[in-house]
Amino acid sequence: MLNTIKIDEDIINNSQQEIETRVKMGEKIGKKFINKYPDNKSWYLSDYIIYNLSDGSPLTSIPKDNLWEVVDLNFIETENYAKLSYILSSDSIQNVFCSADEKDNCLIPYEQFVSENKKRTDWEKTMIRKYGKANGKLIIEGRVKVGFTKKMCEESWGKPSKINSSSGSWGVHEQWVYGSGTYLYFKNGRLSSISN
Repeated sequence: MLNTIKIDEDIINNSQQEIETRVKMGEKIGKKFINKYPDNKSWYLSDYIIYNLSDGSPLTSIPKDNLWEVVDLNFIETENYAKLSYILSSDSIQNVFCSADEKDNCLIPYEQFVSENKKRTDWEKTMIRKYGKANGKLIIEGRVKVGFTKKMCEESWGKPSKINSSSGSWGVHEQWVYGSGTYLYFKNGRLSSISN
């Protein structure tokens, strides 16, 4: 008898979690979002994200930074798709859908998008003010060049996964190791060579 009670509690708990998840999904109705992947293909999922409601075909063209509104939450089933989905609408595109599954995470809340864009714009202005127009532009584009300081390289590429250093009468040499066999070499604090 105890097993039956345990199973019933599990069913109740799972049902409660499902209800909470659906309520959370439903809270997005009427809210504004930006598509995380402007080309409508997720590098993570290797698949399209937004589909036509009429025939289930993927959208092949979405305007950059298109502002979507979630107008409904519904179960959508097509030949290759069966998921709880958000029905989306925008000024230029109506009657489309995308997965409501949080792990697919294809929509960015509009407020978050605006905030992230402002941070990015502020950072770009800081890089140009700090390092000059030419070097600032390289850093913004994620590029480095011989002569950059270690700080400039870190601003552009981020922190290395590993740093190897040696010092002697010739000065201080460092090798910064980045993924996929890319290395930056520094001599006395300045970038002296790049190896891919």
